[in-house]
Amino acid sequence: MRHPFWIANSLLLLFGILAGIFASFSRAKIPRIETIEPEVHGRVKKKQTFDINIKKIYENDLFDTFHKEVPVYQEPQYNLEIPPPPPPQPEVVPPVAPEPVFLDPLDITLKGIIVVSKDENKNRILIADNKTGKENTYKVGDSIEDAQIIRIFNNKIILLRSNGQQEVLYLRAQDAQLDPAYALFSNWHDIIQPIDPTSYLVSPNAFVERVKNLAEFISMINLSTAYQQGVSVGCRIGDFTAESLGDQLGLKPGDIVVAINNIPATTTPERLRIYKSVTAMKEGDSIAVILIRQNQTETIHYTLKNFAEKKASGITTAPSPEQQLKQKTDILRQKHKFAPTIDELRKQEKQLMINHGHIPRS
Repeated sequence: MRHPFWIANSLLLLFGILAGIFASFSRAKIPRIETIEPEVHGRVKKKQTFDINIKKIYENDLFDTFHKEVPVYQEPQYNLEIPPPPPPQPEVVPPVAPEPVFLDPLDITLKGIIVVSKDENKNRILIADNKTGKENTYKVGDSIEDAQIIRIFNNKIILLRSNGQQEVLYLRAQDAQLDPAYALFSNWHDIIQPIDPTSYLVSPNAFVERVKNLAEFISMINLSTAYQQGVSVGCRIGDFTAESLGDQLGLKPGDIVVAINNIPATTTPERLRIYKSVTAMKEGDSIAVILIRQNQTETIHYTLKNFAEKKASGITTAPSPEQQLKQKTDILRQKHKFAPTIDELRKQEKQLMINHGHIPRS
């Protein structure tokens, strides 16, 4: 019965020895106490330095033995030689624009036009060769000698020549007379007759038949607004050719119309009043146009009067060869200047379709 107590006592003794060993090794060491005394440090004095300027000592000499050197001024030397003039340069003459070369009109006659559709490619024309007397049918794109057919209307055709000029062939003579595209250079003697340099007779019926609207009239005389110091002073007459409407009315390029029938022509409302006043006139009334020409004020009077039709006397005078050549040259020049291009004709047709809803007939 003594053995179990012995074993328990031995284990307790062993645990006590291990606890003592663990406590001896795990105990924290206490640092040693040392006395701390403050140290006194003195202020370090900066070493004083002096910046001594030796020059000042010499300049402020007490015995007046220093003499300051004064710089000697030297006047600069200038080269007064005049450079030689540049060598003369040859005068540059601008190149002269070549005169347009016009071809003689084709010796052909337009006999008929067959319009079957709005598509011009389906329409046909009948043309007779005046030299051989043969007649053939053509369409848009076909060639006649050096020309190509580019447009077909119900009363005329337009051909493009090899040099770029356009040639118009009419079905009837009256179609050419009434065509507004060529009214700019047609005969105006049956519409306007001069009395003196400042008075004219105008046939209102014939004038309205030739000039369809105000836009055509403005285009014929190249009318535009004239300004002076940014303020409108009237309507300026533009360039036009001889024997044209502006020339027959006694106007000159550069004239400034300031008033018509005492109504100023400076603003749009005033110009509208002028238009209404003129269109309401009757035969026998007079139109007074006040204009400035070369800084001089002039007045031109137009009296409305329908002319009596002249009866044919049966005697005609053939023009001389020089006159025939001049007339032909003038007609070709006007055609070269005023004949519309394909794009212009298409734009005109498009605008007329927008305004009126159909393709123009001329």
